[in-house]
Amino acid sequence: MSLVISYFAIAWTEPTAPPPGDQVSAPINVGSVAQTKQGRLIAESFRASSGFDEDKLAADYPIGVTWQTGRGAAASAGSMCRYAIVNTIYESSCRIRQICYERDGSIYTRYLENHCRPEEPWGDWVAVEGDESYWTQSGSNLYPNNTAWNVGIGTTSPGARLDIGNAGSLFLSGHSTHSARVELGQGRTADGYAYIDFVGDTTYADYGLRLLRGNTGLNTWSDLVHRGTGELRMRAIEAAPLSLWTSNIRRIYITSGGNVGIGITNPGSYKLRVNGSVAATAFYYTSDVGLKKNIEPLSDSLEKILSLQGASFNWKDSDEPSIGLIAQEVEKIFPEAVSGSEGEKTIDYAKLIAPMIEAIKEQQKEIEALKAIIQ
Repeated sequence: MSLVISYFAIAWTEPTAPPPGDQVSAPINVGSVAQTKQGRLIAESFRASSGFDEDKLAADYPIGVTWQTGRGAAASAGSMCRYAIVNTIYESSCRIRQICYERDGSIYTRYLENHCRPEEPWGDWVAVEGDESYWTQSGSNLYPNNTAWNVGIGTTSPGARLDIGNAGSLFLSGHSTHSARVELGQGRTADGYAYIDFVGDTTYADYGLRLLRGNTGLNTWSDLVHRGTGELRMRAIEAAPLSLWTSNIRRIYITSGGNVGIGITNPGSYKLRVNGSVAATAFYYTSDVGLKKNIEPLSDSLEKILSLQGASFNWKDSDEPSIGLIAQEVEKIFPEAVSGSEGEKTIDYAKLIAPMIEAIKEQQKEIEALKAIIQ
């Protein structure tokens, strides 16, 4: 009887009751019979040659086991990988340490980046390769760990630091109180070009339109460069004026109706109105007979010309002295030569040439008649 009892004592090594802390003392069951572990299992590393009981792992959901597609060097194409969030450990505000259970039974640690606590700004981003993360999140900033990397959105082969491919668009949403802006070259420590290129055709594949800032330092130049023989337009779709400024002063003003003011913002009804002097080698007036009708000779020109009164004066805005005629007086005699409303009347001096020619001719006839009487 004593021999039989001794035999069973040697063969049976499994404890009869859970030890303190729910821990099973070594050695654990290494036989072919399944073993259930209540509570956590902590190990530096281990491997199962025949795989884990996946159904049991999946059922043990309270420890955070979920299905994910395998990623990284340890996961083959199309394989499935078990992720378990070990005690839901956030190693940083958006970094979770996990254990991956492969189908071949291997286990290794990897990390879920940008799986953030609810108060953090980033979404559930997974960007890992083995144990190395692609991104770092610091406060409200997110950036690649390697500053030499190019980031592609809609493309797997980015050609620049940020490449939005596949006909993608970039939107900068405004804030109720903050300005939305794009800045090129901000914070540079040496002179260099800053430019934006627009490509809209295959002929000029590098750029068709370029907005360029020069590289010669303080007070450098800027260019708007247009390529090709097509029209370069500056367009206001609505009824808005256009203006050109230098030294922070408006120099040229184009109304929504197309009238141009130089040195003045109200050209009125004139297609071109200049506040200042204009010099030219010649001014040409349209005068073809084919453009006219109701042609009649002028009469009484001498009498009308003699009615005009020349005057000297000073301009009120500049105090500059000048000579000329008074528009209101000319209008009474030659209304065709005066235009504009009260306070802005103008004289077309060229229209006084014709009556002056006829006045000289009338005066010459009188001179000839007097010469005949004297003789």
